[in-house]
Amino acid sequence: MRKNAVSGFILAIALLLPLTAAFGAGAAGQCALFASGTGNSFDDKLIEDALNVYSASEEEPGPAPAAGGVGWIVRFSDRLTAADVRRRLDGWDASPLAGENGRIYRIRTRDISPFERENGSDLLYCCEDAVRTVSEWTEEPEPANAGVFEQILLSKAQAAVRADPDLLIAVLDTGVFRGHDDFVGLDILNGYDAVEKHVGVRKDLSGHGTAVLGLIAASDGVCPGVRVLPVRVAAAEKTIYSSDFVSGLRFAADAGAKIVNLSFGGYSYSDADKKTVDGWV
Repeated sequence: MRKNAVSGFILAIALLLPLTAAFGAGAAGQCALFASGTGNSFDDKLIEDALNVYSASEEEPGPAPAAGGVGWIVRFSDRLTAADVRRRLDGWDASPLAGENGRIYRIRTRDISPFERENGSDLLYCCEDAVRTVSEWTEEPEPANAGVFEQILLSKAQAAVRADPDLLIAVLDTGVFRGHDDFVGLDILNGYDAVEKHVGVRKDLSGHGTAVLGLIAASDGVCPGVRVLPVRVAAAEKTIYSSDFVSGLRFAADAGAKIVNLSFGGYSYSDADKKTVDGWV
């Protein structure tokens, strides 16, 4: 894996600023649970399984749920009980993004206005499920030299990782190809597939996530051998829906990630994106 200047800069910022976050090309933050007094949004057993080291002998997941299409993300007020939320969703094609405790759902419909009229006072937000794509460089970047590594404080980032052997870095991206030569001897955790809604990231349709994970944890990466939690948020090659990003980030927070790498972004964001990032820091 080549450590180029731009990618190195993104990763060093992620490693050295664990108490800040930004929505854009890269982000890092100190985990804080979202729900007020409700504990983890995701099931504890699901999180435990995701934090185990991947085993190829594990049972493959079943068919993936339908993805994409016209949809909306809604977040119910914490004053509603889980039973209240279920009643309000009755008759709608809704799927939870973070378990019932999260009170956040994706609703597949072209017209959300009737739902808003009925539930507006009990919704923290209701926004369209936005779509973004992972970008790629059109030219091969020049390898970074020692001066660049000094500029991005690489040695301090590596020292911080060595000082905390339990440090967990979540990589929200296109997935991971575990058979890459640079991952030999590296115990990559099961992770979570926020698109197909199951433990175990078993694919990378574009290679982007594999490259990012390698820059972080491969033998010649920024922090070789660090614990990495892959979280797949790309639905098709490099397409990322807000609903999958929201689900993936909330899972990373519940799993105890102190650092989250987001090597994607855009020129706008939805209320769901902003509220999820705000709730994490």
